[in-house]
Formats: sequence, structure tokens, C-alpha cells
Amino acid sequence: MNQEALQTAPPAPLAHYRVLDLSQGVAGPYCTHLLSRQGAEVIKVDPPEGDWARHVGISRNGHSSLSATYNAGKRSIAVDARQAQGRALLLRLAREADIVVQNFRPQVVQRMGVDYDSLRAAGLDPVYVSISGYGPTGPYADRPATDSVMQADTGLMT
Repeated sequence: MNQEALQTAPPAPLAHYRVLDLSQGVAGPYCTHLLSRQGAEVIKVDPPEGDWARHVGISRNGHSSLSATYNAGKRSIAVDARQAQGRALLLRLAREADIVVQNFRPQVVQRMGVDYDSLRAAGLDPVYVSISGYGPTGPYADRPATDSVMQADTGLMT
């Protein structure tokens, strides 16, 4: 594509949206990666020790190929949501976001103060994406789930 064509190309479909990516692993980071590829500005929040996907497979310079791929093109920040200052920062970031994506168990996201009800109580109305293995209610709602766990639970591994 020549320079003139690049300058006259229409903006990407999500160019005017900001996404707060609180997720870890694969499902959430891949989801927000797709939004980023469509032009959204994505702010990836990691805990101080980093997203656990950084250590899936071989890691170099603190990233596995999985982590580097799904987080390419995102801005990032480390936040300790166990601390009051960290939770306040998450709320401030949520205020600036159009879309919030998280993939934590219900009690975890509630402790962080960025569950849907807490954001609504703070006067926010983002598009809220909650990715969980077992859903928000039911006997398994508070159990952690990854792809391999879900494959085992559903019998796909057989």
C-alpha cells in the first residue's frame, strides 16, 4: 500500500474505544488482542508478578511466545489489587474505559472492586465482559478454570 493510500484509509472500526484488560492466561488476553487488532486502545493490567501466561512454555525476557503474541500492541501496567491504592487505580482506569474484560472467579473480581455491580455503583456503565469457566453462580462458580481444566471436566480430553 502506498503512503497516500495509508493516509486516506478509514480509521479502524474500534479506533475510538478504550479497553481495560484485567484478564490473564489465554481467553481474556486473546479476546482483547482481537479488539486491539480492530483499533481499540487496550490497557493490560498485570499483577506485580506478571500474568501467569508469561511462563507457559519457554520464556525469554519475561514472556512466553503465547504471552508476547496475545499482548502485542497493548499498553501495560502492573497493579497490586491486594492493596487499597491498587484497587483505587483499577477504578480510575475503569472510569476511562469503554470496555472492561476480566476472567477471574466471582469472589476475586469482587475483592478487586471491579466486578460489574461495583462499577455500576460507582456510576460507570462499561461494556463488561466476564469470562469464566463455570459462570457467576452455581456450585462450581468459585473454582478456577483454565482450558485444560475445562477439557478434563467436559470429557474432551478422552
